[in-house]
Amino acid sequence: MRWERLALLREHRAGKVRGHRIQGVIADTPADPSNSRLKPLCDVTNLTVGSKASALVVARDIDGQPVTHGGEEISASILAIDGTTLCGCSVRDREDGSYEVIFCPPLPTAATLHITIQGVHVQGSPLEIGITSMPMGVSGVTAGDGNREASLGGRRHTGVFHCCTFCSSGGDKTATCACGATMPGGYLGCGHNHTGHPGQKHWSCCAQTNPSGPCTRPPSQYYQVTL
Repeated sequence: MRWERLALLREHRAGKVRGHRIQGVIADTPADPSNSRLKPLCDVTNLTVGSKASALVVARDIDGQPVTHGGEEISASILAIDGTTLCGCSVRDREDGSYEVIFCPPLPTAATLHITIQGVHVQGSPLEIGITSMPMGVSGVTAGDGNREASLGGRRHTGVFHCCTFCSSGGDKTATCACGATMPGGYLGCGHNHTGHPGQKHWSCCAQTNPSGPCTRPPSQYYQVTL
């Protein structure tokens, strides 16, 4: 047996024994940057300012085998063309060897997503991304903020203008979309290349694909009032 190194991952949850949660695991398969891979979870070439985007880092060891635990130090940043930091990123450890990188671009520009492990770029990094301004009349709405509305001259949208529910919600299985598409694995919302997906960005409240068009959801017989 060949071990490159042993590491104690104190924050990793190791399950339960006789009803007691065990914290921490000893890992003998650290992630190797040259074999780990960056995979965008949405169309990063056509992002809009203020929209939430995400990518997935899949860790593999020095032999190219999947790493099945979390706890790796993943560094993520968005850099502008001149090398300055455009915005920060949040990294969510899925504790299965994969890490979700979430960011919200603040400016319309060309940029790159940099992902490193132990200071070394993973496969697919740097990843080129394109950011455009929000169309006129559309207010920026990010995932999980369904109360913000875009005033478009007609009926107002109550959802988000997104590429898919998986990306806009950060992987929330309970998030839904009016387009009606679903994904396997218990996800209630839409995802890229899955049955029913419109194939382009759309409003989650009505599936309208025109970012500046009015909401097309059917009128409701119920009204909400605040007392």
